[in-house]
Amino acid sequence: MQHLYLHIGTNKTATSLIQAACRHQRGLLQQSGIDYPATGLGQSPNGSVSVGHHDLAAAISPSQVRNFRASQSIESLRDALLRETAHYPKVLLSSETLSYIGHRDMPRLRVLLDAFPKVTVIAYIRRQDSFALSGYNQKIKSAYNQNKFPKSLPNFEPYCKKTKMDFYRKMRFWDQHGGNAELVVRPFVETAWKEGNILADLFAIIDPDMAPPRSDKAQRNESWPLAAIHILQRLDAMDIPHKDRRELARVIRQVAERFSVRPDEGFLTPDIQRYLLERYRKSNRLLATRFWTREETHLFEEQEVKTYPKSYSGITAGEYAEIIAAVWKNGIPVSESRISSAVGHNPARPEWEGSMWRL
Repeated sequence: MQHLYLHIGTNKTATSLIQAACRHQRGLLQQSGIDYPATGLGQSPNGSVSVGHHDLAAAISPSQVRNFRASQSIESLRDALLRETAHYPKVLLSSETLSYIGHRDMPRLRVLLDAFPKVTVIAYIRRQDSFALSGYNQKIKSAYNQNKFPKSLPNFEPYCKKTKMDFYRKMRFWDQHGGNAELVVRPFVETAWKEGNILADLFAIIDPDMAPPRSDKAQRNESWPLAAIHILQRLDAMDIPHKDRRELARVIRQVAERFSVRPDEGFLTPDIQRYLLERYRKSNRLLATRFWTREETHLFEEQEVKTYPKSYSGITAGEYAEIIAAVWKNGIPVSESRISSAVGHNPARPEWEGSMWRL
């Protein structure tokens, strides 16, 4: 009897790491009777093949999976999936975008779920303050599909609605509409995981006796310097081609990593953290009551997420000059006026700047 394990994220819970580890070590999984199939893997906007099953997710929920377009119908993907995995008792699929599906997607979701005699849906939940900070950083550096991260409390209401951080509501949807599927929800807290490792924790659900895949070849989403995030957020509103924006992001990050660290400045202030925790307190407690032990709930609620006394104050004139020089040196076709607008103020212009800037 074939058993489908459907890993649905959620976002910002090491999904890239999990997917890359499974994709790169597919042979190891197959030795334990688990297949992480090629069917349903998506193609990202830059043309590379995704390590997650985002093509499959796009076929189920085209309105939610906006960065991928399904290559086939869900029925065709289902048939191809069953052919590819026919010799394996367990099938693992992973796409964090599946956590966003809605009622309109249910007929297509059922096409997938009904193809397997047994289904387990697995989700990890990250606390909202940590989720918002990590999500903002990732959206900026991805060079497409950004949400603006508000810097003041009055602007947080629309941001919260757009980012859909009511995770209990998401899990309740799967609980109610997943049919006979078992729903397993885990806290995204290292101290709550088996061996303090998310891959070990995940595969303890799938096959407790196997050694989990290693993450040494997996993708990791590292944090970027504040100066780079600050500039790229402002550039997001400007009409810059995707290719140029990615190259611009790369150059700005390289330069910003040389800037002096400001330990008392950041995007997540104590006021914003308190707002997020209070807003989602009831949702989180309902989630914990339904899915977690008392110890797991304690670890989720008491985890430390770094905050900063002050919001980021912006780059200096010297830092601005370094960025302008690097953009010019790399030949990126973005005008100085756009960089200046992105900085948000008018730092002193170095004497050489007018003669060197030709783009």
